[in-house]
Amino acid sequence: MDWTDATSINISYHRSKPVAAADVLRDLEKDRASGRLAASVTGANIVYGLDPDGSGLIRRTVSEGTTESGQFLDGRFVPAAETE
Repeated sequence: MDWTDATSINISYHRSKPVAAADVLRDLEKDRASGRLAASVTGANIVYGLDPDGSGLIRRTVSEGTTESGQFLDGRFVPAAETE
């Protein structure tokens, strides 16, 4: 985001309310049973995880099933082929 034209930035603090773990787990189970949990998790276009080959790289999987290993550099995913 380019902030060069920003004349002011307002930052406000909102105290969060404590959440009971039992309530979170109950809601999670309700969403799992209804299928909403699976839909929201699998509905992501890109999923990141550890590369299973033990290389320490990150595996990126897009919704079409294409996978690519790489790493994050300066907040951007860079495929391993580009860093060699």
